[in-house]
Amino acid sequence: MPEQDTENRSDARLQHSARIVLENFEGGVMYEARLANYSKKGIYFESDFYLVPGIEIFAGILDSPFASESDVYECYRARIKWRKFLEDSVFDYGYGIEIQSRVDRRKQAGKGAESRRHVRKPCAIPTLIEGKKHRVRGKILDASQGGVFIKCEEPVTVGQKVSVLIPLQKKQKLIVRVGEVVRSDSKGIGVKFQPHPPDKPNRP
Repeated sequence: MPEQDTENRSDARLQHSARIVLENFEGGVMYEARLANYSKKGIYFESDFYLVPGIEIFAGILDSPFASESDVYECYRARIKWRKFLEDSVFDYGYGIEIQSRVDRRKQAGKGAESRRHVRKPCAIPTLIEGKKHRVRGKILDASQGGVFIKCEEPVTVGQKVSVLIPLQKKQKLIVRVGEVVRSDSKGIGVKFQPHPPDKPNRP
């Protein structure tokens, strides 16, 4: 996809910073982004996640600029119009989306992706899974605070306790999360992380 710049717009663009929760209309996966500006019919946001122009998404905006009051959550069905790579931003990609209609996704609580305890973010991060007897290389395809789904070079048995080594390129560090394999099939494995141990109180 060649880098896109601006569209022929009849509506003025207004600056507004807000957190967005995006949901893939077909796949149900969710990821976060940051709204930078908007117009009557469109939104520009930035994100680290690679999305394909042409797909439909739900864009849930916390502190929506379209609402009559501040701090209001609103959700819109929209289509991604274009994508560009960002060189001078903390995010990797900028996106322009066209709003199609306003929807009330909160009525669907308890169903699909929004019923998850933790938001899942699609990614492509190389990783190393370490068990008691072997190591397996893989690629993290989606992640949340509670776990990851990994495409592996070798099968890993459900029930195993493993350590997942995750490189964070932008922060230039390596983190290790311990968890249990709760799913294993031809597509990969699902690892549920153990909660972080609570901080120990300082002793006098």
